[in-house]
Amino acid sequence: LNAQRPELIRHTDGPKGLLQEHWGELELLVGALAAGALVRLVAPLLQHKLHDPAVLLVAAEGPTLLPLLGGHSQQADTLAEQLAPLLQANVIQSGFSSSQGLPALDSLGEAWGWRRGSGNWDALMHRAARSEPLSLEVGAGQPALSDWLLASDLPLTRTSSSAADLCISSSTGAGCRWHPPVLWLGVGCERGSSLELLRQAVDGALQTAELAAEAVAGLASIDVKNDEPALLVLASERNWPLKFFSADELKAQSVPNPSAVVAAEVGCPSVAEAAALCAAGSGAELRLEKQISRGQPGEGAVTT
Repeated sequence: LNAQRPELIRHTDGPKGLLQEHWGELELLVGALAAGALVRLVAPLLQHKLHDPAVLLVAAEGPTLLPLLGGHSQQADTLAEQLAPLLQANVIQSGFSSSQGLPALDSLGEAWGWRRGSGNWDALMHRAARSEPLSLEVGAGQPALSDWLLASDLPLTRTSSSAADLCISSSTGAGCRWHPPVLWLGVGCERGSSLELLRQAVDGALQTAELAAEAVAGLASIDVKNDEPALLVLASERNWPLKFFSADELKAQSVPNPSAVVAAEVGCPSVAEAAALCAAGSGAELRLEKQISRGQPGEGAVTT
């Protein structure tokens, strides 16, 4: 490390200059110095808890590890527990959820690959800390999680309202929302369709169905589209996996809008609807029937 990145070992302006220069690169900062000195060192650099690194304090007594910043948002609480055996240290959790042994509502989905959606999460956590009643709506096929949360000491009550304080769902709406990646977007397109048209078609379909982009698991299409430039670029842009299926696999799906024209072109009567069902697996249901988007001359056409 000293040979590869010597500036990370010593800096002409000391620790303050080092942190100022590399703050945006850090994921974890462990400070073995007085608490006040560490606070004064990092305070001018703080921007937002979703972007700042986790900060841990090592106190000599014990020794002891204390998560100072990013307990939930940057997993400082978890990192402290992982580092403690290496340092032969005790951990003192000061955050509300961790110190009480309660699920952290604003970070509980990260371990399962869920994506956090809209909502006033700070207000939700403050209400939970004050033990104010909170309503919970669970969709997206997560009954076990619902039971786990309701069995905790958090002041949660189950509701079927989409305007609940906390929602676990693939849909958009009010309240604070966790989105498990359960949606597969089926896509068909004319060869050479434009990337912008594909973006608009996908975003438009999600908006029409009131579904969250954070809940998308990936894109699916027919195997002859496995080299379609716009499809590959969109998947890369949004970090969505791609699944491709043969015409025979797609033909086996029962869809509401089969097309003889599509069948004559690619050997199966549906691409977008059938690909979505294939990707989602057994028992899947369409949340939106196919939508056809046509661009200007030369932009092609996209079916979602």
